[in-house]
Amino acid sequence: MNRFALEALFIGVKEGAKLSLCVLLVLSYLKSAQFDFLKRPLAAGVLIVFLASFGVMTIDVSTEARDIIVKLIGYVFGLFYFFSIGALFHSTGTDLLGPLAGAAEKKPVLVPLTVLLSVLYFVPDMAGSSLYVADLSTMAGSVVLIAAAAGAGFALSLAAGYGVIRFFRPDLSKLFGLPQLLLALALIKLLAGGVRGFAELSLIPAVQDGLKKLIHDIVHQTFVMLMVPDHPILSTTTWNFIGVFFGETVGLWLSLALLVSPTVLFVWKHFKEDEPVPASIGVPARRRIFIKAFRDRRVLKSLPIFVFLICIVSVWFVQRGSTSSSLYQPATKAVVPEKGAVVLPLRSPLADLRDGAIHKFLLTLEGEEVRLLIMKKPDGTLAVCLDACEICAPDGYGQAKEHVVCLYCMTPIPFDTVGKPGGCNPIPLAAQVTDKDVRIKVRDIAEKWSLMRSGQTKGNRE
Repeated sequence: MNRFALEALFIGVKEGAKLSLCVLLVLSYLKSAQFDFLKRPLAAGVLIVFLASFGVMTIDVSTEARDIIVKLIGYVFGLFYFFSIGALFHSTGTDLLGPLAGAAEKKPVLVPLTVLLSVLYFVPDMAGSSLYVADLSTMAGSVVLIAAAAGAGFALSLAAGYGVIRFFRPDLSKLFGLPQLLLALALIKLLAGGVRGFAELSLIPAVQDGLKKLIHDIVHQTFVMLMVPDHPILSTTTWNFIGVFFGETVGLWLSLALLVSPTVLFVWKHFKEDEPVPASIGVPARRRIFIKAFRDRRVLKSLPIFVFLICIVSVWFVQRGSTSSSLYQPATKAVVPEKGAVVLPLRSPLADLRDGAIHKFLLTLEGEEVRLLIMKKPDGTLAVCLDACEICAPDGYGQAKEHVVCLYCMTPIPFDTVGKPGGCNPIPLAAQVTDKDVRIKVRDIAEKWSLMRSGQTKGNRE
């Protein structure tokens, strides 16, 4: 079996296993909640998922649409995690729904909601994996072989899952209420949500990068708003501190804390609450029996929470986001301005500015070296920027699979935002792009570089 068929088999096995496990957990919850009438809506949602997965393989899906599908997987993880945290705190007596709580349990609401959540949860993963299988078919030159391998893996996982449910009949109903179910689904999405075969098994690197960027941008923008010219305290030393503070290890710990802290807070609140002994139970022996049963149920319902915490902490530092050593950093090419402009051909014997990779150029202005960065974005346009941002030291950028990364603070910047001002994005430059070359006025380059340098040194004035 060649590599492409093996990877297709793996994708099929993974997607089938995810579907089987999720269905098992949902059925356990429906049993405990006495919502058996939702089994048919669940089946209808899964059927829609299958149809959508086969549908995307028969149409031409643009690069932009593929990126949206991949991003949607991460958004769905965040949505289910957010819902699970809300449901966890609601279960401890914190009223988050108010009068909507009763309406949310009505059959006319639950039936379409089950179908919607089933489609929302499964479609991005299945569609993304289907598109990747189609790409493998193109690379392998055999649609039949790759489709058969993926289908065999998927069928094998479904058969194994059915066998477990049919013959072993695992009863997980005591472990899963609605909060635990949503949290388990979010964990499955996080650990096995990758749709690019062996290269991307899970969402963990993407989630790490997203959380690190969120934390980084909040702190950076806070300091930007506080930064006042000639301020005696906020100086370049402060910016250097921020750069160390958001190094690789610290960033990983902060993003992990941001993800698990709501769950830890729930566990603390859950075990801190008193046992609600009914006033009608007056006999001490019966009260002790009631309290023991309540505590046992509380421990069982907490097991999925502890599993989530153990899994996240265990794998968080195994699959990491981008590091400087794994980034693509092209050699900088020296250029000489002509008649007040830098002219860069779109295509030369050694490079093509439209190949999707970052390209860097170096020119000297008044004795100072200035770097330029050019890359083709997912929408087909060229981003022309300085190889520096308004905030960090001008160390430049490297390139990862789905973003460029600031080499100073390791903040990931999505490809589609390169060329837009603000934050840690590369500083955009005005440029004229023709079908042959890119023209950038030296005056614009010097002005932007001077503003960037003066902004970073203003805290040194005394």
